[in-house]
Amino acid sequence: MQDYLEFRHPCSGGMFDGTVARDRISIPRDKFVRVGIECEIAARIARDVPTGPFTAERMAGEVAAWMPSMEIVEDRFGDFRRIDPHTLVADDFFNWGGVLGPEAQATPEAIANMTGTTTINGVVVGTGRGSDVLGHPLNVLAWLAESLVARGTFLRAGEIVTTGSVVETKWMERGDRAVISIAGLGEASLELT
Repeated sequence: MQDYLEFRHPCSGGMFDGTVARDRISIPRDKFVRVGIECEIAARIARDVPTGPFTAERMAGEVAAWMPSMEIVEDRFGDFRRIDPHTLVADDFFNWGGVLGPEAQATPEAIANMTGTTTINGVVVGTGRGSDVLGHPLNVLAWLAESLVARGTFLRAGEIVTTGSVVETKWMERGDRAVISIAGLGEASLELT
C-alpha cells in the first residue's frame, strides 16, 4: 500500500465506531463518490499500552484477538494521486468505515504467514500475506504504539487496530459483492446496492 499511495513511511488514521459493521454489510452505491475495499488483518488490544518498549515481541502479548477486516474506502477527490500527502493524512486515507469478521486466536508465526484474498463477484482480484504489512502486523502495532505515545496518547484496551492492507485497494461498482478472507481467521463481506 505504501507503493500504491506513493508514501515512503507508515502513516495512521482513525475510524469511527458508527462506521464499523460486523461480518457483512450492504450499502447503497449512491453514498459514495468512488468506493473501494482493502483486505486487512485487525487486532483487538488487550490492555492499555502507555509505555514501551514498543517491539513486535512485546506487542504479541498485547493482542487479545485477531480478526479479518475489510476497510471501506472512498476516493472523495476523484483522483487521489493529485492530492498532497498532508491532505490524505487529514482525510484518514479515504476511510469510510469497515467490516470486521470473527475474532480468533493465532500465533505470531501464523499471522505473518496468513494469506489474505479479495474476491469481487466470485472472482479473486488480489492476494497477499500478513508479512506484506511492514514485515509483520505486530511491527505495525509496535510502530503505532510508539507513534501514539510520541503524540501524547496511547493504545487502549478494547481498541481495534487494522494493520494495513495485504491487498491493494480494489474499486467497486453498483451491484458488486466483495468478500475478503484471511485464511485461518475468517471473512467479511460488502454488497454495493
